[in-house]
Amino acid sequence: MKKRFWPLSQFTKLRAKTCRVSVVCRRATSGRVSRFGAMTLCWTLDRLGPMCRSAEDCGLVLEAIAGHDVNDPSSLKRSYRYHDRQRRKRGFRFGVVEGCCEGAHPDVEANFRNSLHTLADIGTVEEVSLPDFPYAEVAQVVTAAEAYAAFDDFVAAGRTVELTALKAAGLRMAAAVLPAHDYIRAQRIRRVIAESFAKIAGQYDALLAPSLGALASDIDKDFEYGLPRASGRRPLNLAGVLAGTPTVSIINGLGEGCLPTGIQFAGSALQENTILDAAHALEERTPHRNLRPKIATLAAGRELAGQSASKGSKS
Repeated sequence: MKKRFWPLSQFTKLRAKTCRVSVVCRRATSGRVSRFGAMTLCWTLDRLGPMCRSAEDCGLVLEAIAGHDVNDPSSLKRSYRYHDRQRRKRGFRFGVVEGCCEGAHPDVEANFRNSLHTLADIGTVEEVSLPDFPYAEVAQVVTAAEAYAAFDDFVAAGRTVELTALKAAGLRMAAAVLPAHDYIRAQRIRRVIAESFAKIAGQYDALLAPSLGALASDIDKDFEYGLPRASGRRPLNLAGVLAGTPTVSIINGLGEGCLPTGIQFAGSALQENTILDAAHALEERTPHRNLRPKIATLAAGRELAGQSASKGSKS
C-alpha cells in the first residue's frame, strides 16, 4: 500500500498543509495508529493520519493503518472498521465554535457560512463556546520542549545553522532555555483542557470551525512569508491537538485566486466514523471534492519553483 499519511501529525501543521492544496486530512484519536518508524517531533502530541481525496478515502486508509503495534506501546489494542457498516447520512448535531471566524479571510468566512447552511439540511447547528484556556501557550511550551529534546543531537552538533529557515532554527535554540517547571505546568493545564473538551465534544456529533483562517500563499514566497499564520481564533484546532481527539478537514470552497478553503469536523475520542460520516455528507452535497487545479497553474508553479532553486544554487 502506498503511503498516504503524514509522518508528523500535529494537526495544526498537517491541517494547514492539506487545506492549502485541496486535500482531505484525517487525525485519528491518539493511539489509533502506530507511530513506529515516523520521525519524532513531539512525543505526547505526534499522531499519524491519512491524506486523501475524500473523507471516505480517509476512512478506508485509516482502517488499513489503524491497530495495535508491538513496536509502539502507546498504540491502542482496539480494532477500527470503516467499511461494511451503515453510514449515517443525517440527524447530526453540530456545534459551531463561537468566534471561530474572527480575523479570518473574508472568503474563508463566506465559504464556512455556506457550509453551515448546507449542514443545516442534515442536522441541527448551534453555537458553542469553548473555555478561555491558554491553548496556544500550552501547545507552544509542550512542542518547544519536546521538539528540542527530540533533536538534541542535531542541535548539539551545531547543525541548526544549516537550516534554510532561520526562524525555525531560532525557535529550536530558544527552547534550550525553557524551564522544566513551565513544561510541567503546561502539561497540568493540558489535562484540564482535555477533560473540559471531552465534556463539550460529547454533547455533539461534531464541532465545526474553518480549517484555516488564511488562504494559501504564492509558491515563490520564502519561509517567513510563504507560510502565513492562520489568522483568527483557533481554540478548536489546539484543543483537539492537546486532548488527542479525532478531526477531519475537507475542502469547502475556493477563495481569492481560486485558492481553497476548508472546514474541520472535530469529535470525541474514538468517534472517527461519526465525523467522517458528517464530512462525507457535506461532500456529497457540494462539488468541491471534485475540483482539480488547472494544468496551466501547475506549470506556472513549477516554473517559479525552478527559478527559485536556480537563484539559490547561484548564491
